[in-house]
Amino acid sequence: MTTRTPESAPHAAPQAPARPHARPRRAFCLLTGKYLIDLARNPNMVASALIPLALAFAMRFVLGDAFPSSVQATRDALSANAILGMYAMMFEAMMASNMFVAYAMAEEAEKGAARTLQLAGVSRTQMALARMASAFAVFLVMSALCCAAIGVPAGILVPFFVASALAQLPLFILGTALSLGCRTQMDAMTRCVPLLVIPILPFLAACTVTFAGWTTFLPCGGALDVTVALLTGTPLLDGAGIALGFTVLWNALGIAALVIALRRMAREDARR
Repeated sequence: MTTRTPESAPHAAPQAPARPHARPRRAFCLLTGKYLIDLARNPNMVASALIPLALAFAMRFVLGDAFPSSVQATRDALSANAILGMYAMMFEAMMASNMFVAYAMAEEAEKGAARTLQLAGVSRTQMALARMASAFAVFLVMSALCCAAIGVPAGILVPFFVASALAQLPLFILGTALSLGCRTQMDAMTRCVPLLVIPILPFLAACTVTFAGWTTFLPCGGALDVTVALLTGTPLLDGAGIALGFTVLWNALGIAALVIALRRMAREDARR
């Protein structure tokens, strides 16, 4: 009678463990860094980021000292200066939300990189949030340079910058939601037309007497009232309380649209 030694016992064939999902925070940080590096290496993306800055310098040299050195200037002049500062950040947000979010996500899907990341355990939500975060980070840096180029008064620079950035944030959220279903860059060109129209509406409305009051209720337009209130020394809750409320509302609606889009894409991925 032979005894089976441990060495002679048959071993079960090892099974490859299922690839776990990447840790959400780590995957988000790594992807955000990767997307920032990709943007810096892409000449087209760099040019898109620099165009608004070049226009800001042009406005500075053409218009001279557009911003007054004191807050005792007239309300009309201050409103014109606020429109000028808002235009630079609006243009930067329009370029960033289109190029850095919509077209970049469409290119990633078209080349199959998004599917590769999913097979590696990265969720679509992590990819979308990392793409939006990287684009918004570039927007913040370039917008700060635009404000410096135009010459925003130092006394209102921080609240002006914060209000303008929050007003433009819905563009990035909506751009991410619209871009989730894009398979090619042509799809992004069609779906993301609202990203071109939305930021222009407050600028056009503010330039006319008839529709100037509508900027408070438009997406990306709430920062105009905040800026005018800062320049004139009016308390924010008195001069821009409604505008701040609508800014929060548009951001909330953008988040809701993004959540719906992510859930829809999750159902489509489950069917594959």
